[in-house]
Amino acid sequence: RTRQCRRTVCNYAHASLKMSIGRLVINNLRNLREVNLPHLARINIFFGDNGSGKTALLEAIHCLSVARSFRSHQLTPLINHHADSCTVFAELISHHAIQSIGIHRQRGKTAAPTIKIDGKRVESTAKLAEYLPLQVLNAESCYLFKAPPLLRRKWLDWGVFHVEHHFHAVWKKVRRCIKQRNYLLRHATHEAELRVWAGELAKFSEELHNYRQHYMDALMPLFDDCLHQLLTIDDIQLGYNRGWDTTKSLFDVMAASIEREKAQGYTLHGPHRATLNCRHQGGNASELLSQGQQKLLVSALLIAQQRLLAQKTQRSSIVLFDDLPAELDKQHRRVLCHLLASLDAQLFIACIDHNDLLDCWPPNTAIQWFHVEHGQVNLVDTL
Repeated sequence: RTRQCRRTVCNYAHASLKMSIGRLVINNLRNLREVNLPHLARINIFFGDNGSGKTALLEAIHCLSVARSFRSHQLTPLINHHADSCTVFAELISHHAIQSIGIHRQRGKTAAPTIKIDGKRVESTAKLAEYLPLQVLNAESCYLFKAPPLLRRKWLDWGVFHVEHHFHAVWKKVRRCIKQRNYLLRHATHEAELRVWAGELAKFSEELHNYRQHYMDALMPLFDDCLHQLLTIDDIQLGYNRGWDTTKSLFDVMAASIEREKAQGYTLHGPHRATLNCRHQGGNASELLSQGQQKLLVSALLIAQQRLLAQKTQRSSIVLFDDLPAELDKQHRRVLCHLLASLDAQLFIACIDHNDLLDCWPPNTAIQWFHVEHGQVNLVDTL
C-alpha cells in the first residue's frame, strides 16, 4: 500500500512540477510536536490563529533548503522546549522518482546539524540550497528596500547562484580575498603583499560583477512585467550598484583609498558593497510607497526571479509566503495569487483567515487547505 500511495503522489505532482515536496514530517520543531503531511499539493495553504504553528511550518520547510529558519541563523531555538532534538524530513518528487532529505538538530550540540540527502550525509549547506531552491516572503522581506544592503545582496545572489553554476566558486574566492586583505590592512605588512591580494580581489570581483550584471539584465524585463500587473503606479526603477566606481577598475579604487582602508582596517570597495536599490519619482521607493505597495514590489521581484529560474534552468522551486493577505486589499490579493499560481513552483502559504484567500485563485486551481491549531495540522476537505 505504501508503494502504491507513493507512486500516485509522484504521478500527481510530476504532472505540473519538476520538483515538489510530496511528504513532510516534522518532529519537535517549536510547537509542532508530531506533524505528518503525506500528500502535499502544488498549492498548500495553512490557516489558523496567531501562535498556532503556521509560521513554524514554513520555518521547517525553509530548514530543508538552507538548514536554518528564516527567522534565525540558529537551529537550537527551534527545538521544542520539552524535547532534546528536532527533525524535519521530506520526500521530494522529481522525474518520477522519490528522493529524501532530512535535517536533525540535537540540543546542546555545538556541531552543525545533521543533513542527509537520500540517506547520505551532506556537509555543505550550499549543496543543500542547490538541491532544493527555495524563496521566502514574510513580514521582514516585505521591507527589503528598507533593510540593510546585505539582505538585498542576498536576494540578488540567490538568483545568480541558481542560474550560474560557476558563481558560487567565484563568490567564495572573493570572500577569501577580502578576508585575507582585511587581515593585512589591520597588521603591519609589506605593500607588495597587499598589492598581490588587491590584484586577486580585483580579478575575481570583476567576474562576480559580470555574473550579477548579466543576471540583472535578464531579470529586469520579467520584473517590469510583474510589477505592471501588481501596481498601477509608474516610475519605479530597480537598479544595481556594483560596489565601486563604475568609471574605474577596482584595483585603482583600492590603490587610491589604501590609507583610509589601513586606518579603518577593512576593504571599503568591492562586490561585498554591491546592492539593489529602488527609486520612485526621484526618491527612495521605501520612503514613498505604502506598506502594501512595498509588499507588492518585493512580490514582483520574487515572482520575476522564479520565472527566470524556470527559463534558465528548467527547474522548479519552493515558495514560502507568510501572511500573504496582510496589507493587501481583495483586488491586489487576487492579482498576486493569479501570478503565484502561474509559477512553476510549489507554494506554501500561511494566513489567519482562510476567507481572505478563498476566492483569489484562478478557476479550477487545485489547492489543499490545512487548519493549524495548537501545533496540530489537519487537512480540511471542504470550506
